[in-house]
Amino acid sequence: MAIRVLRGMKRMLRGDPTVVALVRTPDAARALPALRAACADIETLDDAGPKFVLGPIRLPTGLLVMVDFGEEMPYAVRERFPNIMARRLEEAGVQDAAIGPAPRIGERYANLDRFAPIARAWLRGTTPARAPVVADRPAPAMVGIATSWLRDQYRQDHEFLGLVVSTEIPLTWDNHRSVINGVLDSGGAMSVLCTDFDTDAYGVTFDRFLGHGMTLGAAGEHWSADDLAVRMRDQRELIRANAAELEWAGVCVHPRDRFFLTPQPPELDLLLVPNPPDATALDTEVISTMWYQLLSPTQLVRLGGPPPGSVRLPGNRLELTIGEPEEWAPDHPRHFDVLARAQGLARLR
Repeated sequence: MAIRVLRGMKRMLRGDPTVVALVRTPDAARALPALRAACADIETLDDAGPKFVLGPIRLPTGLLVMVDFGEEMPYAVRERFPNIMARRLEEAGVQDAAIGPAPRIGERYANLDRFAPIARAWLRGTTPARAPVVADRPAPAMVGIATSWLRDQYRQDHEFLGLVVSTEIPLTWDNHRSVINGVLDSGGAMSVLCTDFDTDAYGVTFDRFLGHGMTLGAAGEHWSADDLAVRMRDQRELIRANAAELEWAGVCVHPRDRFFLTPQPPELDLLLVPNPPDATALDTEVISTMWYQLLSPTQLVRLGGPPPGSVRLPGNRLELTIGEPEEWAPDHPRHFDVLARAQGLARLR
């Protein structure tokens, strides 16, 4: 056997400037450090180097490496990418490996755009007192919270999938935690999905919200305001049950995200996410136009006290609820009434 660069690599390198390669090998123990060295080499390509290099990320199907070369890097430089990986693998003593394009997600993911509005929950984990605003990754406890919620939503006709960059990874309830932790430990972001692609979808996106936070989404085709409210209440109960692990959490409705699995962060002018006193970024103290929020003691200090209408919970947390979840559905007759109440509360601050 040998180190093989598959034919599809050349076509991929001539196309999109963002290249995602999958290295399949039975000798992952040697290949992993070899590909780390290759990524360091790739970062120094050309004068300016690529815009971004991610990996290697260990998946059940192989080792994933992503490079965003940018529009300006010429093909003559890009084409060195697989050869650099092959050379490092050979130096490490790997005798059998195939370097090829990672499989891309299919057109069926466009079906998820039909599922709107979306019941969204944002959960920000606790961090040490002097931690940076953006932590390295969600804590294991946060991963457990998210996957327990997904398990509760799962049906037998659902597929259970992970998405890293544009690569689809079939998951099982036996291997999902090791896959998620492997991706996050490698510095990657990941989405995990339960869906039948026809009627509903439940997803969690890790590492897109303040690094150590995560975003939950639930949506279905032709869901009524009552259907949406059931999922919003489920998300609230998840937050309440895990309040000790959370610095902040919120539940609301998004009429439509750009893409179900790459949710847009909450608008900062609509979101209460105060940072530690020494924070230098994302520093905002605005009450959100959200249906539900969990507030920590740190945030209450930053706000100057409990917001009007908040309720104290065990563990020195407060929750703030504005209206009923059904009223937050865009087509509900009282939708604009609860928005006005929330915006009025924000102005009081």
